[in-house]
Amino acid sequence: MVTKKGFFWGIICFFFLPVASAQDSVIFREDFDTNVLGWDEVEDPAYGSRVEEGVYRIYLNKTQGGWQINKNFFIDPEHDFCIEAAVTQENGMNDQGYGLIWGGAGSDNSFYAFLVCSNGMFIVFEYAGKYVSLKDWTRHQSIRPAGKSNVLSICRSGNLWNFSVNGQQVYQCASRSFHGNYLGFMVNGTMQIAADYLMIRQDGVSPFLIDRPINGYKKENLGPSINSPYEEVMPVISADGKTLYVSRYHPENTGGISDCDIWYSVLENGRWAPLKNIGQPLNNMGGNAVISVSPDGNTLLLMNTYNPDGSAGHEGISLSRRTASGWSLPENITIRNYVNQNMYSSFFLSADNLTLLMGIQGEDTRGGQDLYVSFRTDSGFSHPLNLSNTINTFGDEITPFLAPDNVTLYFASDGRPGYGSCDIFVSKRLDDTWIHWSEPQNLGPEINTAGWDAYYSLPASGDVAYVVSSDQSFGKSDVFKITIPESARPRPVVLVYGKVLNSKTKSPLSAEIVFSDLSTGKMLGKALSSPVDGTYRIVLPYGKKYSFLATKENFYSVGENLDLTKINRYQELERDLFLSPVEAGEIIRLNNIFFETNKSELKPESYAELDRLVTLLKKNPSMQIEIRGHTDSDGDDNYNRQLSEARAKAVYNYLVYKKIDPSRLKSKGYGETSPVAPNTTAKGKALNRRVEFFIVKK
Repeated sequence: MVTKKGFFWGIICFFFLPVASAQDSVIFREDFDTNVLGWDEVEDPAYGSRVEEGVYRIYLNKTQGGWQINKNFFIDPEHDFCIEAAVTQENGMNDQGYGLIWGGAGSDNSFYAFLVCSNGMFIVFEYAGKYVSLKDWTRHQSIRPAGKSNVLSICRSGNLWNFSVNGQQVYQCASRSFHGNYLGFMVNGTMQIAADYLMIRQDGVSPFLIDRPINGYKKENLGPSINSPYEEVMPVISADGKTLYVSRYHPENTGGISDCDIWYSVLENGRWAPLKNIGQPLNNMGGNAVISVSPDGNTLLLMNTYNPDGSAGHEGISLSRRTASGWSLPENITIRNYVNQNMYSSFFLSADNLTLLMGIQGEDTRGGQDLYVSFRTDSGFSHPLNLSNTINTFGDEITPFLAPDNVTLYFASDGRPGYGSCDIFVSKRLDDTWIHWSEPQNLGPEINTAGWDAYYSLPASGDVAYVVSSDQSFGKSDVFKITIPESARPRPVVLVYGKVLNSKTKSPLSAEIVFSDLSTGKMLGKALSSPVDGTYRIVLPYGKKYSFLATKENFYSVGENLDLTKINRYQELERDLFLSPVEAGEIIRLNNIFFETNKSELKPESYAELDRLVTLLKKNPSMQIEIRGHTDSDGDDNYNRQLSEARAKAVYNYLVYKKIDPSRLKSKGYGETSPVAPNTTAKGKALNRRVEFFIVKK
C-alpha cells in the first residue's frame, strides 16, 4: 500500500544512551534481488520507486512533504525484536529525512518513524492522526553523509525501544503499542534513496504448521493457455474442477490493461482451453472479478456493485445468474449494517449459498482487516459477525475460502508467523456459533512462499488447490495448481449431479434445487439447474441423511434421498431429478416415504415429503387424488396386498390429520401387481416398493 503525508520538524539538542541487545533469529530478510514480494513500483514525475540492481530505489521531487511505502510483515510487538535496514541517500537535499517506518496501520496512516539526514541528524516520531515527537532532530556522529550507506535499526529489549545508526545507539525510549504491522521506508523533500536490505529478527517465532507439511509436492504453472506476461489473479475453480475463472489485467480488457476483467477457461480432455473474456454484462470499465461460483455453476458472486445500466458501481458484491442467453445483469447484494473502514475487501459465498464470509475492517475489528460471517436473510445477508480472536489477529486476515464441507476455512494472514509477508492458513469450525475455531495452521512451505500468498480455491474433491504466485511465472503473477497435503484437506463430500427433467416429456427444466436434512427437515441449501440443458450440481457433506428435490411452479417435485452417514471419501453420484406436471392423470411417486420393514407405521423422516403433498392439496382445493401402495414380489401375494393397502391408508390418515377433506382422497393397495422394474434384482425390488399418488381431478 502506498500512502503520502507531509511533515515539518524542529531541531533540538543531542541525547545519547547505551547500546541495546539484539535478537539472533532472522524471521525475514529482503535483499531486493527480485520483486517477489510485490513492492510498489511507481513512475511519476513527483515520486516513484522500483526494484533494480539489487536495491529498492525511491525518489521524491518535492521541496516540502514526504512519501512512504510500506508492506505488512509479521512482528510480535509484545516480545523482543529488531528491525534493520541499510539505506543510502543517492542524491538530493541534505536537510530532509529518510529512513524506516514501522508499527503502522495501513488503513488510517498511523505509524512510527525513525529518520536520518545526510547532514548528520536523526528524528523519532509517531503519527496517529497528529504528529507526536518522541525525539526531535538531534545530531549524531554515527550518521554518514549522502552517497554512503546508513544501517538503521529499531530493537525492543524488555520494555524499551532502542534506536541505532551504524551499530551505535542514538536514542532509547519506553516501548509503545503498535498501530499495526506495516513496515517500510519514508523519504522527505527532493531526494533519491536506495534500500539495500530490510531485515526482521525475533526469537521464539515460528509457524504453527499442519501435520506433514513437506510431501514433495510442486506448484504446477497452468501454462500459456491460462497465464500470460500480464497479471492473472483471483482464481476460482468450479466444484467439479472443470471451469476456472480468473481476474486478469490484459490489453483486451473492457477497460484496457489498467483494470481487471473476468476471464474463464474450460477443461477439455485434461487440458485447459485458452482463457476467454467473459464479456458484458459482467465486465465493464471498472474492476471485475468472480469471488465464488456456486456448485451448480449457474450463479456467480462478483466483486463490486453494478449500476442499472451495467456500469461500475462502488465497493460491495453482486450476484449474476446463468440465463438461456448468457449471464444476467448483476444484482447488488445488501449486507445489513455493512461497514468497511479499509480500502480493500474480500468475500466468499459458501457452497450452500447461505453463508457469506468477508475480510473487512469493521467497527469491532482487532487489527487491519478481520474475517466476518453473515447469513442469508429474505432481504440479503445479516449483520456481519466477527469470527473471533482465534482467527483474527493484529494484522490483516483476507481472502476467505470455506470448503464445501462447510467446516474447513482457508484464509490468508500477515498477522501470524509464516514464510513471507502473507501466508495461507487453515482452521476448522468447531460448532454452529461460528466463533469457535481450531487454532489456524500454516499450510507450509510447499504452498506458502517468501512472497505474498493469498487467493486459494479448491474443487469439491479437496485434493488440489489453485493459487497465485509470481515465482516462476510468465510475467507478473500466474495461476498455479498444487496438491494439498492430506492433513490440510477438508472433510469428504459427495458431488451430486444430473439433470432436472419433466417426468412426462423428459425435456430439461430450469428449476430451483433444495436439499434438506432428512431427519429434521431443516433446509440446508439451494441450487439452480441450467436454463439451457437442465443440468445441476450440489455438494453434500458427509455425516447426514439428505433429501433433495427440484421445485418449479405448476410442477410437483419427485424427491430423492441419500444416506451419507458412512461416507469417508470423495464421491460423484449421478441423480436426475424429475418434476411432474400437476394435471389430471399424472402418477407421482413419493420417494421420501419411509416405513419399518414389513410394517405400515410412518417414520418421522416421512413428514417433510407428506407436508409438501398437503401444501399441494391446499393450493389446489378442487384436486382429488388416489394414494397407491405397492410392494415387490417377495412373500405371499395376499400379505403384500394387505401391506400395500395399510401403507397407502397410513398416508391417507396423515393427510386427513392435516385437515385435508377425506372426500378428496382415496387409498388403495396394489401389492405386487404393478411393478415398474424387474423383481429379479435388489435395485428393481427397491423401485417396486413405493407409495405414489394418482391425480384423479385437478
